[in-house]
Amino acid sequence: MASQTLTALISAAAGLAVATIGAIVKGALAQRAGLDEALRDVRTKLYTVAWRATGAISLWPRSDLTWGGLRALQQDLRDWYFADARPLGSASDSPGGLYLSSSSQLRYREMQRLIGLSLKAAKNDHDLVPDDVYDDLRDECSAFRTALTEDLETRRKRSFWWAIRIRWRHHIQERAAEARARSAEARAAEESQAS
Repeated sequence: MASQTLTALISAAAGLAVATIGAIVKGALAQRAGLDEALRDVRTKLYTVAWRATGAISLWPRSDLTWGGLRALQQDLRDWYFADARPLGSASDSPGGLYLSSSSQLRYREMQRLIGLSLKAAKNDHDLVPDDVYDDLRDECSAFRTALTEDLETRRKRSFWWAIRIRWRHHIQERAAEARARSAEARAAEESQAS
């Protein structure tokens, strides 16, 4: 009899412990889902501003980007990143850079680096950016926008295999960004030697 009572008490305690742990985990997951949704809402508002800004360097239709326009884009994106003076007409004082994932932040840095390197070859702000420079900049801006869509999961829901694919794509993008940066540095060196 005593052993049956003890077994019943142990079973009840174990059941209570499992139920308590289950409730805690369920609550934590619900809280996390709420935070994820709130983060996604903020990111959507902020990322839309950066998305539109990088549209200045698009594939279709190709824009008539001048060196002055590129310089202005670089500053606008910097303002968006740090939220100086409500950048690009944003209704938010929140800095866009604060909400970038590590992958998006890396793509942002690569984009700004390439813009800076490309501007070293600029002589007159009214001149059009040459096609080869434009193409490299377009690819870099596209990589940044792709990273933003991954943060928002607007093109595909995450899965284990999708996460591996994204990681691999960012690895490839990092190499491509380095190649574009080397190309921009070489163009800048040629321009300075020609001067």
